[in-house]
Amino acid sequence: MKNNFLKIALLILIAAITLSFASCGKDNGDGTGDGDNTDDGGNTVTPPAEEDEDPENLVLITGNVAKFRLVTTSDLNGDIKKSTAAFIENLTALGVTVDDIVKDSEADKVTDCEIIVGTGVRNRDEKYVLDPHDYGEDGYIIKIVDNKVIIGGGNSDKTAEAFNYFVNNVVKLTSKTKEMSELSVKRSYQRLKETKYLISSVTIGGNDISDYVFVTDLGEDLTINDTESIKNFRTKLYNETGYWLDNVKPADLKEGQKAIIVRSVDDAGADGFRAYVDSEQNLVMECAYYNAIDGAFDHIVNTYIFDQINDVTFTKSFEKTLPVSVVYYSQFGAVGDGVADDYAAIYDTHVFANQCGQKVMGDAGATYFLHIFTKTVPIKTNVDWNGATFLLDDTGSEVYKNRGTNIFELVSTAKTTQFNAAQVAELFPDVTIEKGATELPWLADYIDCVSFVTIFNEHRDYIRHGSNTSRGYQRQDVVIINPDGTLHKDTEVIWDFVPHEQYVQN
Repeated sequence: MKNNFLKIALLILIAAITLSFASCGKDNGDGTGDGDNTDDGGNTVTPPAEEDEDPENLVLITGNVAKFRLVTTSDLNGDIKKSTAAFIENLTALGVTVDDIVKDSEADKVTDCEIIVGTGVRNRDEKYVLDPHDYGEDGYIIKIVDNKVIIGGGNSDKTAEAFNYFVNNVVKLTSKTKEMSELSVKRSYQRLKETKYLISSVTIGGNDISDYVFVTDLGEDLTINDTESIKNFRTKLYNETGYWLDNVKPADLKEGQKAIIVRSVDDAGADGFRAYVDSEQNLVMECAYYNAIDGAFDHIVNTYIFDQINDVTFTKSFEKTLPVSVVYYSQFGAVGDGVADDYAAIYDTHVFANQCGQKVMGDAGATYFLHIFTKTVPIKTNVDWNGATFLLDDTGSEVYKNRGTNIFELVSTAKTTQFNAAQVAELFPDVTIEKGATELPWLADYIDCVSFVTIFNEHRDYIRHGSNTSRGYQRQDVVIINPDGTLHKDTEVIWDFVPHEQYVQN
């Protein structure tokens, strides 16, 4: 029996120890312990507040001991960092025991009481995180959420303004403060300073712009970083209206999601740019010339959004076009008064137009004065000088330094075909090109459009005497030929070319 008694006693002892471990957590009176905040079904149970918690006030300091930790986020500038440091130093000088400032990434995320300064706090529940775009560039908020004081603004300067207001008007810690042994803040306290905007609302097809995202579909020719107006649009829209739009890629646009869409297309109408509200109430801007997207977009958003006040409305029938298929010298700074040197403006105009093939127009009645031309103006597109006059001044030492520079050069982007003398003899045997000829019908099979043709001859003409004596240059002629072999009326042949000497370049 003794042995049996010992066995029973041992079992009782083990059971007692097991029970002791199982009940070592705090008994909350509802069958749960704070070591495991779950009920019998495995659901999370929030423990009741501690007995000394004030339901109406958030206690920050009691008995000269700070109950909070000051937490700063990474978006703060130097001024606010100095202010928060001074706050802790001043409390310490008043005899308050307070922890050092911690960064949001370093602080204990389950700390009950915190003063969080700044937006974008990490390691916290979403309800403790501020979005600066909610308050605008000139706004801020101070609010109590649970046991945390949250302070943030539309930018770092506004966060500093909010924090200083909190210290001076809520904590009432000033240079005259002599004692700070106790401090509480009403849990209902909130101070919101809103940004005032000239534009109170923007609607597209009856929908508030806050429902929209921003989409750029510029293809391979251009990226958003190449377009200053497009890149800065969201920031400017936010600063002017308070709306902040998400920027998404075309492939990520959800079905039914409304958008402001800027895209590069091959055909955007005769003018080259159009803006309209489509059947899905998207605001669409399309441009056929990638070099003009930035300026056209800037014009539309400035004219119809940023130059407005109060309510801005894009109706369902909104449609505008801009003439970006033609560029004028005056757009690039040409004065055309016959006095100002317009060379640089004319050069820039053609370089711009050459990128995408726009037509270049002179300004009617203008007189373009060209004096210092250091490089040749390349012309690759159609040009209509529109009756303008060019006044050339080739005097002066600066001009003399660049005396070998042509002012204009026609640069063809079309395919070039060349026939040498042997090929001409084989393809066009016994053909003679005579002076005054108005057609070259034997070339018709080799061209399919109006072509610029240069005819060369091995015959060389020399200058034997004088300051410009030369070793001779190949005789050549330039004509414009139609697909049927006829020549343009102003480009008849001016030399005789014999078969064995000539070759043709198309």
